[in-house]
Amino acid sequence: MRTLFVAGYATTSASLMWTLQLLLQHPHILSEVQQEIDITLNGHRPTWTILNKLSLLNALISESLRLYPPAWRITRTALNEDRILDYQVPQNVSILIHVYAIHRHPTFWQHPKIFNPARFMGSDAMPPRNPAWMPFGAGSRLCLGRDLALTTMKIILITLLQRFHLSPKGPISSGVRFVTTLQPATPPSFQLTPRI
Repeated sequence: MRTLFVAGYATTSASLMWTLQLLLQHPHILSEVQQEIDITLNGHRPTWTILNKLSLLNALISESLRLYPPAWRITRTALNEDRILDYQVPQNVSILIHVYAIHRHPTFWQHPKIFNPARFMGSDAMPPRNPAWMPFGAGSRLCLGRDLALTTMKIILITLLQRFHLSPKGPISSGVRFVTTLQPATPPSFQLTPRI
């Protein structure tokens, strides 16, 4: 039950918090994504077909997950003795893959600390083709809940942005807490104003 809660809900809610925080820090992107939603959906509820047509929404979710992957680390145990580059890995040793660091490494990302959803638009549209993007793991151990998490995030953001204007209710901290899931040091405080 704990695994289901952490994997299925805590990670998605953490991702939504980070995405809202980034939108509050970048009001021009918030305005652009709200406009994309308004034009594409024209006040209707989202359908499965429409979700993938929202290129900016998809890109900002990908970029949010790049900067703040909820599963910020992945642990694997070597079943046998192995070698990774110049490192000898003994059998039964746990290996930590630091996803947060990989997502911010300049070898893989240009200007890695800057929030730039455009890096996931066009030919790099969702799912991102960069193998260094792994908020859901990679390969045969890819998270089974990836599509559910992405769809849930899209529907919640669409519903929220169709109905409300978002504005910060105080200073927005960019501090990070490395706990089970990556959490903001201070959760974003924002105000929702109904759209007329």
